[in-house]
Amino acid sequence: MECTRCRGTGKEPDWRALGQAVRVKREAKGFGLREVARAVQVSASFLSDLELGRRSWQGNKARAVLTFLGMRAA
Repeated sequence: MECTRCRGTGKEPDWRALGQAVRVKREAKGFGLREVARAVQVSASFLSDLELGRRSWQGNKARAVLTFLGMRAA
């Protein structure tokens, strides 16, 4: 059975790189951190932690951020 986190590579996903890409996309669309956090019903500190790579992008709340910005996890 293939690991859902590493997709069989054996390496931990690069959460920091995904977070940086999300921040770039968010800013390019003209959204502030608090604005996106309110829209997807998470705290601004949670979203900040995601963008800084301090949290995994595996949960439903994190996926809601990606969906809101029109992105998907690699």
